Amino acid sequence: MGHQPRSQVCTHLSFNIAKGKTRRVVTKREVPLGTLLFVSEPIGTVARSDPGQALLPMHLIDHLRGQRLSEADRYKLAVLYDGTPASQQRQTSFKDFEFATATTKAWKSRAAAKGFGGGATGSKQPQGQQPAAGAAGAQQQQRVSVEMTQGRFESIVNYNAWGSEISDIGAAPARGEKFSSFVGIWPEFSLLNHSCIPNTTATLIGDRLVVRAASLLPKEAQLTTNYLDTKCGVPLSERRRALQVSYAFRCGCARCKLEEKLPEELQQKLESLHQLSLEGGVFDGLVAAADAKDAAALSAIAARATAEVEPFEAALGAAGLQAGTLDRAAVCAGAAAFFMALQRAKMLAASAAEASGGSDAGAAGGEGAPRVDPIDLFDLVELLRVYQPGGAAVLATAADALSYTAARHGPGSEQAKAALQLFLKVRVRVLECTHAFVHV
Repeated sequence: MGHQPRSQVCTHLSFNIAKGKTRRVVTKREVPLGTLLFVSEPIGTVARSDPGQALLPMHLIDHLRGQRLSEADRYKLAVLYDGTPASQQRQTSFKDFEFATATTKAWKSRAAAKGFGGGATGSKQPQGQQPAAGAAGAQQQQRVSVEMTQGRFESIVNYNAWGSEISDIGAAPARGEKFSSFVGIWPEFSLLNHSCIPNTTATLIGDRLVVRAASLLPKEAQLTTNYLDTKCGVPLSERRRALQVSYAFRCGCARCKLEEKLPEELQQKLESLHQLSLEGGVFDGLVAAADAKDAAALSAIAARATAEVEPFEAALGAAGLQAGTLDRAAVCAGAAAFFMALQRAKMLAASAAEASGGSDAGAAGGEGAPRVDPIDLFDLVELLRVYQPGGAAVLATAADALSYTAARHGPGSEQAKAALQLFLKVRVRVLECTHAFVHV
């Protein structure tokens, strides 16, 4: 494993509980895009499995049960949200986590100096700590960690576990690490509230979670993240159902409010596109047709799906959602799986037609393989950026779009030049969010 980034927190952040609201992390001043916000060390160790395998909080519960957590980790775990109103109003901050780690290290150091292997819970506070934050804080650390019950432990893990079905496809190879799915608890990260259009991006580096600003953050902006990972690319009703089941709250972020106000017809069409992307929908047979390189079958699937898009786009226009706007991208992100499958079907159909000696104008019974516009491919990138800003999946999709366009139209074609410009624009944006992901 490569270099492990040092745990740290940007000084431009503060933690507070606004009147009538839940606890939150906000900026003290304007924070530029790409700014390193914090690096969080996990509680215990991170649970990992094969890429694509969904690891749930229950898997992390079993994983952590088999470990002997440090005193600092037990304290950090105990002050996190556990589903009760009292824990939601607890004045927890980044400094609590820093103090817990410093205190435990001091105990271990003193114990080791006396010839013992572990720290003594009765040790004095680390040298240099102020009395108010030292002895009193150490006593609080001992008391809170002792109060942990099995039921509360499970609730805390359920509400604070976070992970993904695949590790960062940019950072992992650069560090010589294998791809994996993962789940863990990073205490600083657990203080961020959810948004379906988040303003931060998180990258796992080793076992540390590196969090950066995914947009320009004005003063007093609340930091948000996406609790649902890739499952945030679904309609409002699906997102709210998932958040209610897993986290027991109803999201009211800007994206959700936008979808609430959509005309009923547009909401229904968005739901319909999402349903068509599921098993038994319009893309049934896509995998088999791709394996067989059946240009006619692939073109037919792409044509059926494209026909479903036309009335949806008309409804978008009627609602005043113009092409190229963030609001339109945010709405379309609710059917991200459909649009991703559609573009895949189009590219497979075009490639199969060319491989069989056909052309755009002559394949599939004269109707031709669907044309793939590079602009459409990069529109898909914008949908992904709505709920996964700065994510490596965004860059990978942009790279696929560039590769396809260059292979299809030729590296020196006007289409390839346009695709390259769009790719570079995306790349700059992503790297601003995730630069220095190898060494932090």
